[in-house]
Parts: sequence; C-alpha cells; structure tokens
Amino acid sequence: VQLQTCQFRNASNLNIRIDNPWPVDFVQHLSSFIDLSHLEKLTLVDELAEDFYPNTPIHFVILLQQAYNVRSLVFKDKWLDKTCGSNMENFCSLIPNHIKYLEIDISIMDDMKIILNRLDHLLSVTFRFISRKQHWPNKIIKWLSTRRDATYSTDLYTLSIWLGKKKKKKRKTCEQMTNDIKRIKTN
Repeated sequence: VQLQTCQFRNASNLNIRIDNPWPVDFVQHLSSFIDLSHLEKLTLVDELAEDFYPNTPIHFVILLQQAYNVRSLVFKDKWLDKTCGSNMENFCSLIPNHIKYLEIDISIMDDMKIILNRLDHLLSVTFRFISRKQHWPNKIIKWLSTRRDATYSTDLYTLSIWLGKKKKKKRKTCEQMTNDIKRIKTN
C-alpha cells in the first residue's frame, strides 16, 4: 500500500537497522512515508547474518541521492565489510560531497588513510576501532599532520578528527634544488 503523502515530513534523523536483505523497492517504499530530502543524519546498523548482499550499495547510493541534505553519516557493525567487500576505495566512491561528518567502524589502519585522502570534503571523521588499537591514533595523526591541519580526540576505541585545510606543498628554493642536484651527482 503506497501512501499519498509523507507521514514524517520533517524527520531529520533516520536510523536504519538492517536485519534482512534490502527489498528491491526499499528506497521508494521508505520515501513514501519519510521525506528523505529533510534528513540531516543517517545511521546504518547492520545486524544481518549474511556475509554479503550485493544490492545494498545500490540502495545506499539511491538513498543518498534522495537524502541530499544528509550531512552526517554513521556506519555501525562492520557494514562496510559486508557491502564493499572490505574495499575502502569502493566505499569512498559511494560517499557524495554533501556528507561532511562520518563515523565508521574500522578494522584496517590503511582504511583510515584512504578515507582521509579520498573524502577531502569531510569536516570531521570518527573512527571506531573494532578492537583496541592503541598505536593507530598516533600513527594516523602523525601521517595526517603532514597533509592537513587537524584537531583530534582519542580513547581506547575511537579517534575523532576535526579536519582543517589541506597543507600546500612548499616550493623549494633555488638553494634547496641545487643541493638536491648535488646529492644526485654524488650518488
């Protein structure tokens, strides 16, 4: 039964708990009772027992296209591992520029670097570690400090980063270039 008007016209926050494969018409059905254009925050909680369900990324992209005012995106319970096959590059390609705040579970340290490199439109990101990763925050902050201004907060299981401007590469002076040439000749 399709409703003629949205019952939740002004909803700004939507939590979707996934415990069954997404139906083919999921987004269309959802938009029949929620005005997706008013959403500002979207949370996806994965409780599905299956390891992989290929239609989820398609529905996710369609959902974000219709929920074009979403600024904050939260992924819980290894949603990424199941939908993108642990491929962070694929995940990043699904995230539109209107997303400014991201919170996500992480199980691979390099995935944090990929997110920070690829999603440069983010204003903040919170990484939740699947297990305690005591050394990860320091390594990531050190790596990030050469690329971008940032402020951060960390505890045993999370790293929250507020991102500033990208750092510009400094141009070398004539003296530095001459020294580089001398080093090449002596080797």
